Amino acid sequence: MGQEPLHEKKGSAKRFAWPGQRPTVGLLNLAWRYAAPVTRKHNANQINFSCGELYPPDDVAAQANVVADLAGSENVDALVVWSDYIGHHISAQEMKAFCERYRPLPVVSVGLVEGIPSVLVDNYQGVLEGMEHLIHMHDRRRIACVRGTEGNVEADERYQAYVDALAEHDIPFDEALVVVGGFGQSAGEAAVHILLDERQVEFDALVAVSDEAAIGAIERLQERGIRVPQEVSVIGFDDEWEDYMVPISSVRAAWREAGAKATEMALALLRGEQVPEKVVLPSRFVVHESCGCSSS
Repeated sequence: MGQEPLHEKKGSAKRFAWPGQRPTVGLLNLAWRYAAPVTRKHNANQINFSCGELYPPDDVAAQANVVADLAGSENVDALVVWSDYIGHHISAQEMKAFCERYRPLPVVSVGLVEGIPSVLVDNYQGVLEGMEHLIHMHDRRRIACVRGTEGNVEADERYQAYVDALAEHDIPFDEALVVVGGFGQSAGEAAVHILLDERQVEFDALVAVSDEAAIGAIERLQERGIRVPQEVSVIGFDDEWEDYMVPISSVRAAWREAGAKATEMALALLRGEQVPEKVVLPSRFVVHESCGCSSS
């Protein structure tokens, strides 16, 4: 990765006692509101550790990673790690090693991590539906793709849906229309520059690995006088367009449900119960305006 690793955990320390010995679940970058209904239901505490994405290219943002060192057996009884988010810039093997460093704590992942009980959303089906919508409803044939980091499980599944949809509709795959980027807004911005300036390719739609990347692409297209969605349809992933006040047609991922389920599983592990190795929650394509439709 090129960066110094996070500090190794220093073994088990005696955890401080809460009144009534309520169990405490640590949330590593998982939104507190996802877990709160579950912890309230089970009379448990929760502590949030906002460590940001691991090893981001921005050195300033990387400073938040030290927060991950604060989570451990001295202050939590179990840990829920939002691997799908914090692992954008690292490989699946590195994400697994990161989660294993917290053993012997019970650890549950939101996002697929081999050897760790995982709750994940279906990254494939929603993107496939979005591609079919672009092809059937808007007659798009030159569809560009901003894919996430290669080797990231979730990003690879979304990209595979893009590739498969083209094949199913006899649309030739054009490598020049694919830009390997990331999940952030800058990835979408850079993709438009690469597609239009460096490769000088034409496209009538763009599928982004995330809503943030879609926002970046939309802004750069509009700066160039290219109308979205009249000339280029754009779709994203997450269906969190309200955060940006841009009605992006997107794949709605069940992150809230995934966070709640992972918290339930972490508490079950504390009770000595068995939990599934993997739980997959559905995703679906949701129409708003950036594809060329009216918002639903």
